[in-house]
Amino acid sequence: MPHRLTFGNLRTAMPYRILGFIFVVLAAACVCRAYGYAWPSGPQFVASADGSVLLRIEPDNRWLTQPNTQRLPPTATVFRFDAKTESFQMVSKFVLRNHLMPSKAFISNGAQFIVTLDDWEPEEGSTPNAVVVYLETGELVKSWSLEDIFSKKEI
Repeated sequence: MPHRLTFGNLRTAMPYRILGFIFVVLAAACVCRAYGYAWPSGPQFVASADGSVLLRIEPDNRWLTQPNTQRLPPTATVFRFDAKTESFQMVSKFVLRNHLMPSKAFISNGAQFIVTLDDWEPEEGSTPNAVVVYLETGELVKSWSLEDIFSKKEI
């Protein structure tokens, strides 16, 4: 005999559907937060693969407490590990091209190259900073927009 949906069955099933919907929304919010879709409240740190170099990227968060303040680009600071003192020493500090903050950053062993990917939301994919390569000193090597990498059809 096929199962018939009656008003009584619907009424008892409805709370489970609502709870299921709430669970899906909360799970999606957690996933988005885990993947970095929330504004960084402080500096972001990136280490080279061998751990000998650190990159610290700090956004200009003054606008959060001072709404009328013009937002400045983020700054990057490079630190190199000194085996003699067993501590990291600052090597260079420079301003990044990103308007808000890069979505991702990488630093090579020895800090020869620093690579930043894209701009933070809501500017993702819409600026000339899809991929930016810097030298350790902050000198710009090359930057690419999405249009430089992909065709309009691929974007």
